Amino acid sequence: MGRKTACVVALLALSAFSFTACYSLIEKPIAKRRNFQPFPAKEYMAPCQFIQVEDINLAYVEAGEGPTLILIHGGVFPIEFSDSILTTPLFDAFSLLTFHILPPRAQTYGHLGAVATIDTWQYNLEELAKHFHVLALDLPGFGNSDKPNIAYKMEDFTRYLTGFMDAKKVERASLVGLDIGGMIAMDFALTHSERVDKLVLVNTAGVDVGLTLGDPVVPGTSRIFQNNNAAQINVWIPLYQRLFLKPAVRNVLHERGQDLHQYYIVEDQGTAQKFLDQVIDYKKRYVKSEEFTKEVHALHQALVNLKRREVGKKLVQGAATIQAPTLIIWGVKNPYPPQAEGIPEYLNEAMPRSSLSTFNRSGHFPMVEEPEKFNQQVIQFLTGEVSGPAAATP
Repeated sequence: MGRKTACVVALLALSAFSFTACYSLIEKPIAKRRNFQPFPAKEYMAPCQFIQVEDINLAYVEAGEGPTLILIHGGVFPIEFSDSILTTPLFDAFSLLTFHILPPRAQTYGHLGAVATIDTWQYNLEELAKHFHVLALDLPGFGNSDKPNIAYKMEDFTRYLTGFMDAKKVERASLVGLDIGGMIAMDFALTHSERVDKLVLVNTAGVDVGLTLGDPVVPGTSRIFQNNNAAQINVWIPLYQRLFLKPAVRNVLHERGQDLHQYYIVEDQGTAQKFLDQVIDYKKRYVKSEEFTKEVHALHQALVNLKRREVGKKLVQGAATIQAPTLIIWGVKNPYPPQAEGIPEYLNEAMPRSSLSTFNRSGHFPMVEEPEKFNQQVIQFLTGEVSGPAAATP
């Protein structure tokens, strides 16, 4: 490296650290002057109830009678920085300059807190409740549940799920998990196998054991994410909300996929379109609340800690020991983790009592995009009306 280049790099680094230092001094005063609005609790497809687990209140909805079925949402989208910077290069370059003290746009909007809630199951609860005692909960840090200042590691989520079942006096249950919800369901089956009847894993993340946003190339980035209290994000929210909220939501969930041939939402119509519209409408109000800053913090923590190599390694190595009958559901166009990586096939081969069903018209949300097919297959699997691998229908 030449002397001039070294001087430029040193100057950039000094500028970044100087900005970070100055910003840390003004961050709290700016955040205090924010005109936060009251948190508008989400209205779900059934009355939202609350139950205390340890030191927090967990939100949940309940319907139906019969064997207990617990629905665990996902919704943490680990959009790579390289993808994000193609969408908003100026903002994300500034994020990079500040060592991610200011997060990239995709990390702020890409994981979309309003998606990661109970209403993921809005097209499924009624049908499932005809056969089961259904409990759908907001995980700690998400939706209407409390958002404690914790690390949001796998053991935290598993512990709170155990406490939720204890508080509801549920000894055994079948678990349906989407994305990180599938990871939590697998971890629960590994640590509390005696309390699991059956598993349904939907686009389960974390078993690729590859580099993700939560396993940063730069080790220091991990600590910055963990220390980020998300107040910084709110300083930028008013401008972003006015200019980019609606296009950002649709771009991340649907429109980007037209070029990549991978989608969170494949077709922006029908039930999926209603779902997207709900996300956008709610986000406009929720993004103004202090609760949003806490949720963003929780999601960043989860991105860091749930996507670590050691977590994925535990699930990969433990898959073969899970004895609970398991239905693996995968959206063919799901962007993360993509089917091309062979994860659904690996899980199906590794898990001794599993079957695999692919949803050819779905991305990340088959329960939203193809709800009738999803409900039918889940009900048939859990009631034992079908045996052997589920059919991969178009």
